[in-house]
Amino acid sequence: MSNVSNLIFADGGKKHYKSSPYGPRKSISTSGGKTSSFHNGTDYATNGVKLPQYAIEDGYVFASAKASDGANYVWVIYPRIKAAMLHYHLDSRSVKAGQKVVKGTRLGYTGMTGKATGIHLHLGHKNLGSLSASRINNMTWDALRSCSYSDPEAYAKNYRPKGIKSKTGNPYLRPNYPLSRSKYECGKIKSGDDGVRWLQFELQRTQFYTGRIDGFYGPKTEAAVRSFQKAKGLSVDGKAYNKTFDALEAA
Repeated sequence: MSNVSNLIFADGGKKHYKSSPYGPRKSISTSGGKTSSFHNGTDYATNGVKLPQYAIEDGYVFASAKASDGANYVWVIYPRIKAAMLHYHLDSRSVKAGQKVVKGTRLGYTGMTGKATGIHLHLGHKNLGSLSASRINNMTWDALRSCSYSDPEAYAKNYRPKGIKSKTGNPYLRPNYPLSRSKYECGKIKSGDDGVRWLQFELQRTQFYTGRIDGFYGPKTEAAVRSFQKAKGLSVDGKAYNKTFDALEAA
């Protein structure tokens, strides 16, 4: 799953999956009526389970209400990344409009209220880059409507948690040349090894590593490997061999 959806569900990608992408699609008949022929978001199904959903970082709840089609929804504004995210079809809401949130604040539970055929999250995303900081921090419906929806999955590929910069050439980002998965023996790695860069990038993508992508298998990288192995039910030895590589690629 994506950098963003893994944070929203906090399940390491184990219990949710992408069920419907952003963009044109056939209209679907539901008990609440027909859906639009253009999907303004990405759907994440949860195998019929009502999972909790969480804020991905510091922000505030712009709206928490029930739509005209009966769907429970929450709009969260994230000023740092200039983004607004819509959580739709919720079974229940855990926050109120105006409430401040931080990473891990529970927003509600996945449901199928409104025009839905199964339990899932419809995640909408709007880029607020055209708005001033003042308007983002004091959002209005007119300001929000002036910003277009965009593909949450495309946005998620470039999302960086707080503390990780995103300027071109920053050492925290993926190098501007192809990274390849390569075998290496832990503890016998030269600084700058490309296989370690790949490992560090994948650990960063899955939210387990916040250090520099420098190709050095030091204590921070090993600690991130151990944390990832524990989260995925692998043998926790700090050695990134094939099983760990496979799990990273699948995450």
